[in-house]
Amino acid sequence: MNIHAILYSAFILCTSAIATPKNVILMISDGCGYNQIEAANLYQTGRRVAQIYESFPVKIPMSTWSKTGNKYDGNKAAKDATWVKFKPTDSAASATAFATGKKAYDSSIGMDMDKHPMKNLSETARKAGKSAGVVTTAPISHATPSAFVVHNESRNNYEDIANSMIFDSDVQVIFGAGHPFYDNDGKQVKTPDYKYIGQAAFDSLAHGGAKSRGGTWSFIETKSAFDSLAQGRSKLPERIVGIAQVYYTFEEARGGKDHGRDSVYQSPFNANVPTLATLAQGALRVLSQNEKGFFLMVEGGAVDMAAHDNYFARSIEEELDFDRAVDSVVTWIENHGGFEETLLIVTGDHETGYLTGPGGVKDSAAIDYKLINNGKGNMPGYAWNLKSHSNQLVPLFAKGNSSGSIIKIAGTDPVRGPYTDNAMIGSELLKILSAK
Repeated sequence: MNIHAILYSAFILCTSAIATPKNVILMISDGCGYNQIEAANLYQTGRRVAQIYESFPVKIPMSTWSKTGNKYDGNKAAKDATWVKFKPTDSAASATAFATGKKAYDSSIGMDMDKHPMKNLSETARKAGKSAGVVTTAPISHATPSAFVVHNESRNNYEDIANSMIFDSDVQVIFGAGHPFYDNDGKQVKTPDYKYIGQAAFDSLAHGGAKSRGGTWSFIETKSAFDSLAQGRSKLPERIVGIAQVYYTFEEARGGKDHGRDSVYQSPFNANVPTLATLAQGALRVLSQNEKGFFLMVEGGAVDMAAHDNYFARSIEEELDFDRAVDSVVTWIENHGGFEETLLIVTGDHETGYLTGPGGVKDSAAIDYKLINNGKGNMPGYAWNLKSHSNQLVPLFAKGNSSGSIIKIAGTDPVRGPYTDNAMIGSELLKILSAK
């Protein structure tokens, strides 16, 4: 172990708490690497570091590789700027690593390499008597939220996944998109599209009769209903599914003059869709009814989608929405027992788009990694180098009870220093949530 790893290990021990936290909140910005955060910061403030989570006591890079991809190798990444382009994880395998503490194949939803189910964080929390829930700005049956709730051989089996989440799971909160009666602009469609939530499941929810192992679901879909729940103006249900009135994503896929050349906030947001902060606050109100505590996963699902399309302005919009959700969660924690009771982790599941400075990846040995600061309210200088995921390390930030003890060192990167791994984080969270 080199001196960097030794010093970091000492720091981790100093920041560890003795007792386990009552609540665990994991916030994932899908597709977000270091430069996605910095781009949002530069636009919002003109500073490279601006978010509250960037001041958390635990800050460490994290590897995200899957069993069917390239295991992260910092030496290869440092010697060849193109190496991170090849065989990165997908969101399903990364979410499964977080949720189960085990590496999996791409497209796995909570399944091991032999396609056997692995116990996830929500199931572990429920067994310990805690509540559990998932929140996303993507369809509820998408890879990240579903991997924390159910098990399926393929992330593409959306209807089966939604059925399992709604009829077989034991969580208390499921919020997200995928509404069959609305398009990406939040407008009603003549012919419903049941791709992400099957007709039987959606009809059962809408008619008030949907039941799972945990009991009968309450159901909401309007922005006003989400707002009322978050603001404490409606009765608290024991269990609730919320499907916002939008199809693929809350905002990223909405129309506009030219998605690829939009400036930030150029196109009006969907008027009938809540923010991620609203979803998080509603989920916290429901889950915190349990005196034993809870596990909550909050996903900003569309940084990834914007990056796949190389829509820079939309990626900034989505990251800022995620950042505001983090701010709202921090405020909730401070008003409900503080960080002595709650562990908060903020991270990404992988990087998407290989976002760099405007020079981009010139060849295997040269990369212009630094975004150009053009001042507050102006688009930073940038370049996309992929329309898919990359194998880069992503940042992880943590604060609260046990924030130091969850960090295990997977290796030392020649550029970023000691780093952890998503499966290692998942494994430690399983231990925390199973503690009596």
